[in-house]
Amino acid sequence: MNGHKNQKKYIFISTSRPGNARPDYFFNLANSFVNRNYKVVMLIDKNSLVKFDNPNISCINWPSRRPTSLKDFFFICKKITKYKPTILISSFGSVNLMNIAGSLLMVKNRINYLLSVVELFGSSNSGKEKVLKWRKRYIYNMASLFVANSNGTKEGIFKYYNLNNKNNILLPNLIKSSKLSYFSKADRKYQILILGNLIELKGHKYLIQQFVNVIEVFPNLKLLIVGNGMEKSALEKQVKDLNLENDILFKDKVSHAEVNQLFAESLVHISASSHEAFGFVNIEALREGTPIICTRNEGAVEIIKKNINGEFFDREENFSLTNALERILKNWESYSKGALNSFEEKYDLDKNIDQHASLILENCS
Repeated sequence: MNGHKNQKKYIFISTSRPGNARPDYFFNLANSFVNRNYKVVMLIDKNSLVKFDNPNISCINWPSRRPTSLKDFFFICKKITKYKPTILISSFGSVNLMNIAGSLLMVKNRINYLLSVVELFGSSNSGKEKVLKWRKRYIYNMASLFVANSNGTKEGIFKYYNLNNKNNILLPNLIKSSKLSYFSKADRKYQILILGNLIELKGHKYLIQQFVNVIEVFPNLKLLIVGNGMEKSALEKQVKDLNLENDILFKDKVSHAEVNQLFAESLVHISASSHEAFGFVNIEALREGTPIICTRNEGAVEIIKKNINGEFFDREENFSLTNALERILKNWESYSKGALNSFEEKYDLDKNIDQHASLILENCS
């Protein structure tokens, strides 16, 4: 009887194989749960091989690359029946099956991570869209707890799917601390950086237009645009038409290591998105002590602390970017220190993951 009482409880976490920020977060969360006397089963993509030294963490593969099929449903039902987990944690494509199977098999805690609002954009009022929306709302209502990476993400999804009064907590994205040495202002290139997909949502065209005024005040400053996408040709044409070819540089997609280097050697990182749930690029910039200039989108308002780690700018006001740059570059060291401090306090994976695990368990029954 005592042995049964001391038996460790299981937690299931569905994610991708480690190597990127989001799955790395969930694998570290698993370690934190293990330190609290749980066993964890990681459910990952088909054909992904992950080995652990920790005997309390096991890894099993979904039958499909994306867990949405009937065979995936029977698979997860079988695993729940075998291990009898008390908590299911899912995000993105695995939410549907984890919630349905968890509800049918009476798993008390069914936790859904809300990490993006991209699914809400481009939605229509077609009959098919209405059916999909109703279905998703029905499945979301099976969750016992939502974990959102920002208040903007939560509000966007809650409003769209009419999920008012559902139990939820806010836990920001976390990433590992930098492996690079800190670059002082003197060590950095005289450039500002925007990094991301070249799509209309990201607002590059507004940034380019305002850069005409920026170089009047900072004539030697360069704007580096990193990324690929359907807007690239139009943006290159815009730069040429504005005679900014010597001031604005384009660079294709780069490796993760190169991304960190670019943040570390730039004076400022810019995000011009109209909507952003919680941009990883923003906290990657903070990690390197790089101040941020952002539009007031959903995620940015929770990351940017005006006069401390960055500034806001308005895409429609021609001198808004120039004014924000003037404020930061005059007091760059102070903003850079603020960037480093805010990363360490809120977004450093190693320093904050245990708090995330504790808050999740506190909200479970």
